[in-house]
Amino acid sequence: MNKQHILLNAVLFQFAWFSAALVSWLLSSLFVIAGLIQLSVVYRSGVAKQALLVTGAILLGIAMDSSFHHLGIYTFLNNPAHVLGFPFWLLCMWFAFATSLCLSLAWLFAKPVIFIVAAAIMGPVSYLAGRELDLLMFVNSDIPWMIAAWGSWAALTQGFAHLIGQSSESDSIQDSV
Repeated sequence: MNKQHILLNAVLFQFAWFSAALVSWLLSSLFVIAGLIQLSVVYRSGVAKQALLVTGAILLGIAMDSSFHHLGIYTFLNNPAHVLGFPFWLLCMWFAFATSLCLSLAWLFAKPVIFIVAAAIMGPVSYLAGRELDLLMFVNSDIPWMIAAWGSWAALTQGFAHLIGQSSESDSIQDSV
C-alpha cells in the first residue's frame, strides 16, 4: 500500500460522510463504502483480522449511538430510511469510518493515547456537524457524555484491535508506507 491509497481512502471517507449526511446522496454513499471495502481488501493483507476489526468497530459504534438515542441524549431527525430502527445514513457512516480505521487512520493504532483523545474530540465534532445539518438533535450540555462515549469507544476499539492482533506491531500500515 502506498500513500496514494491512504490519501484516496481518506478522501473517499469524507465523501461518504457528506453523501450519507445529505440523505439525497444516500445511494452514492453505498458506492463509496463499496469502494472503501474494495480498497481495503485488495491492498491489505490480514483481511480476516481487518474484517473482525471493522465489524467490531461498527457494532461498538452502533451500540453507542443506539444507547444514546434510547437514553434521550440525542434524537435522530428527518430520517426516513432505517435499519432495525437505526438511521441508514449513520450505518453508512459507521461502515465508512470503520473501514478507514484499517487504512488512512491505521497509524493511530501505533499511538493509542492519541487515538483515544482524537476520537473523544473528533467524534463529538462530527455529531455537531450532524446537528447543523438537522440530522440529529442534542443540547450542548450532553457534549461531555459524547466525549466520554467516544473516548470509551476508541479505548474498546484499540483493545479489540490488540486482542485480534490487528495492531501496529503485527499488521501496520506504517510498515508499507
